[in-house]
Amino acid sequence: MLDEHTIDDPWYALAEQIKDARNRLGMSRQDLATRIGVSRGTILNWESGRRVPIEKCAQLADALQINTDALLKLHPEVPSGDRQLGSKDEDGRGFRISLREVALMGFGVLSLVIGVGFLASSTASNECFAVGAGLGTAGSPFRSAYDAAGGRADLGCPSEEVRKWGDGVSQTLAGGTLGTGVILSLDRRNANVISGQLFQDWRWTADGAAADVAGYPAGPPVSCDGTIVLPLTSGAAGPGAMVQRAGGSSYVWIHGDIWIAYAAVGGPTGSLGRPTEKQTGDDNSQSANFEGGSILARYGAAPVTNGGQGAALSLEACSSVPH
Repeated sequence: MLDEHTIDDPWYALAEQIKDARNRLGMSRQDLATRIGVSRGTILNWESGRRVPIEKCAQLADALQINTDALLKLHPEVPSGDRQLGSKDEDGRGFRISLREVALMGFGVLSLVIGVGFLASSTASNECFAVGAGLGTAGSPFRSAYDAAGGRADLGCPSEEVRKWGDGVSQTLAGGTLGTGVILSLDRRNANVISGQLFQDWRWTADGAAADVAGYPAGPPVSCDGTIVLPLTSGAAGPGAMVQRAGGSSYVWIHGDIWIAYAAVGGPTGSLGRPTEKQTGDDNSQSANFEGGSILARYGAAPVTNGGQGAALSLEACSSVPH
């Protein structure tokens, strides 16, 4: 099992402070995002334990009506002896920063450059170096998923520590032949790997809030008669999957009643075939177009499938793919 302390630190305390302050003000993530000039998905990432840029702390503190120094005390990249970055002058007109802090930030940039070089060197070697709880020992959930999906040659090495992402945890991988990827675990007992274009398309679903809205992988990607499908679970939008688009160059998120109706007539193995574009919708309905027809789902009514027929999709009958 992954170590809780490693997962939550060093960003957990800052994430909880941001979330608690926002909730105390009755402010939505979108409201906070608008105030400081970022996306809602960025706020969600910060509240899930992702890195918060230090230059955003002053804006965050103002928007959340909390003391800047109190926020900075929780920021892992600010040394404990220097917590004045972004603090207001005594007359409230601006911000002050000490020369020592400038030097410290310069040192941080230098450390980052050295770290990137070390990562590249390690990735080129025969062995991955462990980062945080990392891949763990043979038989651990992350290590098993990593090995099953191609290991170092296909996936590269961990490029960051295990972090919270939505309700689960993740660890990013880089340097493999499949491109940037991630190991994801919702329950910390089972893990799945996605990489390359599939990872990028999943990551940016729902305005970057993939883990919460689209959901976590319910299993590894599978090939259903040549079409790659990644089943998703526990998302706020209901059951769904990332399905390879017609042409094969990217993936689209099919979800909710549309996914249920699509799977009922065979999904990509039925007469509808692959999706040709993203699922779209508004407050009244959702729709999706496929190679062989379309599905329209109005809220409160059964979905209407045009051109679809075939036996229900069985993901268990599809074959696993290292992706």
